[in-house]
Amino acid sequence: MKKMNLVRKAIVAVRFLRVRLRSIFYYLLINAAGGECGRRLKVDGPVTIVGDIAKLRIGSDVSLNHGVLLNCRDVIELGDQVTISAGAQLQTAFLTGERMDHHSAKPIKLGKVVGSLLASSCLLEQSFARML
Repeated sequence: MKKMNLVRKAIVAVRFLRVRLRSIFYYLLINAAGGECGRRLKVDGPVTIVGDIAKLRIGSDVSLNHGVLLNCRDVIELGDQVTISAGAQLQTAFLTGERMDHHSAKPIKLGKVVGSLLASSCLLEQSFARML
């Protein structure tokens, strides 16, 4: 029984370390590419960033969960204490025109309210993106 508890503790420690290392990687990547990233970013699983990372602005205590997609054709701003749940997509790009043949992009701003949450597998397009 003691051995099993040690194994469980080791598994928990490895999972914590993996999340912490991934979070540090994304923090360094965003800041090195010209974007802004606040303190205590938590990235729990792979996150896809499409477009210009320099257009990404992330506040402090932000959590990005497994499978999040950030399409940065225009600015994406995530304020402090925002959580983006698993599989959610933030799409700044969209099609316009009569035949939907013209690409456009507008910014997304989330998180003026402390504790904003974007639910799992949610698609947030620019036309619905101004949550203050």
